[in-house]
Order: sequence, then structure tokens, then C-alpha cells
Amino acid sequence: MLNTAQRRALLKAAREGDLERLASEATGAVSLPVPLRREMLHEAAAHGHLSVVQYCAGGGRRSTAVRFDTDLDLDCRDEHLRTPLYLAAAAGHMLVCSWLLEHGSRVDARKRGDWTSLMIAACHGHVQVVRLLLDHKPQGANIHLVNREGSNAVALAAREGQVGALDALFYGLSVASRAELVNAPSNQGKTALGRAAFCGRDEVVKQLFVACGEGELLDIMVRDKGGNTVLIDAIAGGHPNTARSLLELCASKHQRLSLLQGVDDAGQSLLHHAVITGPLELVQSVLDLLREYDDADFVLMWMLNVRDCLGRTPRDMAEQRRARHLAEALSAIVAQ
Repeated sequence: MLNTAQRRALLKAAREGDLERLASEATGAVSLPVPLRREMLHEAAAHGHLSVVQYCAGGGRRSTAVRFDTDLDLDCRDEHLRTPLYLAAAAGHMLVCSWLLEHGSRVDARKRGDWTSLMIAACHGHVQVVRLLLDHKPQGANIHLVNREGSNAVALAAREGQVGALDALFYGLSVASRAELVNAPSNQGKTALGRAAFCGRDEVVKQLFVACGEGELLDIMVRDKGGNTVLIDAIAGGHPNTARSLLELCASKHQRLSLLQGVDDAGQSLLHHAVITGPLELVQSVLDLLREYDDADFVLMWMLNVRDCLGRTPRDMAEQRRARHLAEALSAIVAQ
């Protein structure tokens, strides 16, 4: 029976990848209990120590003084229901991931029935691990799986600005298959483009455009369940440069005007959202953005005077929020 100090010493050795100390600490134990071996396996996988992973799993070096009654289930879960493969993928430990897959870890095992190893690897930008998971034989990771919020690996990578991971996810797919992944809505109706826009991922916005056949199959007019367009997402996130990129990708003047004049389900326009987000610089950026396109005067006057479902213009909203500097700036434009 191991005491508390011995258990802590074994877990520390596993976490630090010290196989010699691990074997030394285990010497004298008739058998390492399975729950402890699971903890050691998770620690070693999370920190990329392959030799310790092999030792704990029963498939590598073993101390002659320690008996392993059975090989450990490589899909065993920690307290957060994460598998060793998930932990290794999250940290980008390629060799550990490869060994676990070769020895039976399930490539699509989920954390709490939610995230997969592919999702977490893509989200963190671990390109080599993403490729490994997708190329695993006989069947690679399922790229179409979604987490509880309804987001697939492409949407998660887009949100985090992981250009390399997106390239790996798109590799070998047809334009139609790429577009299916990019345009897939989450439970709240957010697509990969909307997530990239809200987070200000300009490079990803352009990457998604190219991946979908130079925009031919990209749904740039998509709205989420709150009625927000991708242009509203960009401004709500405080990213006027991303908004400009989206407008530049519009296929026609009509499409561009539709985005500029889009309102959400609360009747709030692009300018309403700029006021809500707050800085005067953002409001000014939206106004400057409008002036760059045809029918600028018409759209500008419409946007200054449009009322939301509560009857508020952007200026009314600024006054209501006690943003005096915003209200004064908008009043000055109306007076002109």
C-alpha cells in the first residue's frame, strides 16, 4: 500500500518525465494500483513524456520490482473526462499522440461527450497533430463532428486565427466539402466566418474566402439566430479593419449595400453596434467605412436615423448610455 507521500512522488516523477525516479519510487510496491497509473498516464501524456506514457500503460520499460496485472485502458479518463490522447493533442505532443493511436486510442473519443482531440489540436494550432489525427489509419478523425455548442474543428480554428491548422483541415478536400464545413452553423447560428469576423481574424476571413472557391460557395450573407450579419459581428467585436475586409470580398454592390444596411433582430444597425461596443474611434471608423463606397451619403443618413425595436437611433442610444462624446459626435454629423 502506497502512502500519500509516495503517491505524490510518483505523480511528480510522471509529470516531470523522470523515468528513473519513477521506477525508483515504485520499487517495493507489489503492484501500482490502476487509479494511480491512470493519473500518472494523464500527467505524462499532458507533458509529452513518451517513455513514461509507455511505462504507465504497461507497454514500455518496467521495474522488475513492480507488477502490472493488466495493460491500462489508453482511453481512461481524468477527473475532467479527458483521455491521454486529448491531453497530448492539446499540448501538441506529436510522438505521444502517435504512440497512443498506434496502440489503440480512439481518435474521436470526446471530452465529456463534447470536444475531440482534433478540435483541441486545431484550436491550439498544432498543425502536425491535426495532420496525424486526420491521416490515422484505418480511419482518421471525423472532421464533421461538433462540440456541444455546435462548432466543428474549422470554426474553432477560425475563431482562434489558426491559419496553419485550417490549411491542414482543408487539405485534400473539395471546394464543396470545405464550404460545407465553413458554412455549417453552430447552435446559435454562428459560422466559421462569423467567428473569425467577431475575433478580428482578417487573415482567416480571406483564407475562408479562398477555400470556398474564391467566395463562390462562401455564405457571406449568413445571419446568426440573433439576426447578426458577419459585418455586425466584426463591429461588435471592435474590428473595423475586418469589416473592411468583408466588404472588399462582396461579389457585388448589391451584396455590399445589403451588409451595410443589415440590422439584427432587435433592429440595431452597424452604427448601433459601434455605439454599444463603445470607443469613439470605432464609431468614427464605421463612418469612415461608409464613405468609401457608392451611395455613401444615402447609407450614412439612413444609418444615423434608423431606429431599433425600442425606437432608438444610434445617437439616442449613446445618450442613454451616457456616452456624451459619442452623442455629440453623431449630433454634429446629423447637423451637417
